[in-house]
Amino acid sequence: MTPAKTATVMDFMAWLFTPQHLGNWLKISGSGAYIPTEQGAPTVNLPGLSSLVPSGKVPTVVDAVLDDVLSTAATNSGMRLIQSYIDGSLSYSGFASQWQSLLTSSAQQWATANHVNLSKY
Repeated sequence: MTPAKTATVMDFMAWLFTPQHLGNWLKISGSGAYIPTEQGAPTVNLPGLSSLVPSGKVPTVVDAVLDDVLSTAATNSGMRLIQSYIDGSLSYSGFASQWQSLLTSSAQQWATANHVNLSKY
């Protein structure tokens, strides 16, 4: 991977995740399972979707925990948290707090296992 190729990939990723393009990705995914996190992104016409997105400024979302990147256990715990939020048994503030805690602890466990010093970041 050359610096020029890296720059091209980064430009493409920046373009892809702009609100107008992210919204189209959400529309063509077909499942309606994605909650848009980019301000201004168009959304699928899914009944009840607007009630899942907090009013005001949409928080930054990191979904690596759901991709088995940190660990399978973190992914499973993350999915349970999302399900609890969606089914109404967990408030948004409760979800956000637990989600942040899960990300923090899972990242730290991953870093320890992989000898990564997160204090540099």
